[in-house]
Amino acid sequence: MYMPNQQYTFSIALFVSLFYDLSLLSAILIRKYRDTQKEQIPVVYIFSMLFCGIVNKISIIMLFDGYIISNWMDPENEYQEFMGRELTLIGSFGYLTPIDLNLLMTINKLSVVFFPKNRLFTNRRLIIYCLITMITDFQNKFTIFLPATALFVNVFIVLYFRYFSDIGSKNPESKSKANRGKYMIRSTLFISICLSIYEAGKTFIRVYPETFEHFSESTALIFQYIRILSFCYLNFIVYFLKTESTRKLILEFYGYKRKKNQVDCFIVMI
Repeated sequence: MYMPNQQYTFSIALFVSLFYDLSLLSAILIRKYRDTQKEQIPVVYIFSMLFCGIVNKISIIMLFDGYIISNWMDPENEYQEFMGRELTLIGSFGYLTPIDLNLLMTINKLSVVFFPKNRLFTNRRLIIYCLITMITDFQNKFTIFLPATALFVNVFIVLYFRYFSDIGSKNPESKSKANRGKYMIRSTLFISICLSIYEAGKTFIRVYPETFEHFSESTALIFQYIRILSFCYLNFIVYFLKTESTRKLILEFYGYKRKKNQVDCFIVMI
């Protein structure tokens, strides 16, 4: 069975990203139910993002690697005929839902910044909003405008915090909350960037199909793999590289112990 080097690299990268999502989900669940006395911030968004990430990665692995393996085992390739459509639909759910969630996160941040006392985004309501978002997912040609809009709004919020907001300047407690809010906004910003990269690639193929068709097979594969991996590594970028609390959590899950003088506090950014 022949597989190009790009396919091997892509498959390994997919499994690594899936392993990370499963590890972080396990670490959060264990910490949440084992250490109930720790300070906790709602994890509705991160659970939703991890769930969608796991579903999406499994469908991509079954679609790409499953196709190659089935083609080797069954030259008539009945696997693609019977499973291709279903896996594509599941994969679409897995990446469309985070796009909608990202817009919901952005609206959440806007409400916190400009209407800090509102009760529109309590834990219970967030769960309802996320479920509605998942149920009403649909694909259309304007999907790119969702992460692009969220990206623009989050950049605006970051600039607002930097140059215009004096939130948190009066007392240490409010300052701590303001700093935490800034980290949460930056997390949402990076989610918007990753989703925009994915959607920009899809839009390029749709708007300039002839240009894409002139790519060599190797270049076209690399282009598609970069698009897909920019989405698949979204959770790793946001919840490991850019969020200290979840990074410490997963390192502890695999045996890395914090120093004794560090504060024992469980904080999960969205």
